[in-house]
Amino acid sequence: MPKGIGPFRLLALILLSGALTTGACTLPEDGATRTPEAIPVHAYATADLFKAAEGGTAAEVKAALSAGADPGVLNDLLHLAAVFNANPSVAKALIEAGADPGVRDVARQAPLHWAAWT
Repeated sequence: MPKGIGPFRLLALILLSGALTTGACTLPEDGATRTPEAIPVHAYATADLFKAAEGGTAAEVKAALSAGADPGVLNDLLHLAAVFNANPSVAKALIEAGADPGVRDVARQAPLHWAAWT
């Protein structure tokens, strides 16, 4: 595991890996902490993709996708980028990778609606 990983990124990695559902992240009975060994490489790339969408660059988005990030999260990330990332090239990179700009969230809001609120 890379040094300097924060608790929120670690949680994202665990959730994206499915390790919580497989029981791979159970703590030892003595209460000692350990790092989850079951996190697949694509989970790190997907966490990097979330980070890039939130505040990174288009190059970081492309690098995360090239490293094996899960393309199934692109539509959600387009909503995230619309609010938190002022760089339009990030949204363009997500759309070029397959994100649908017309997709609606549970409140029936498109990424453009989210961008208008900021």
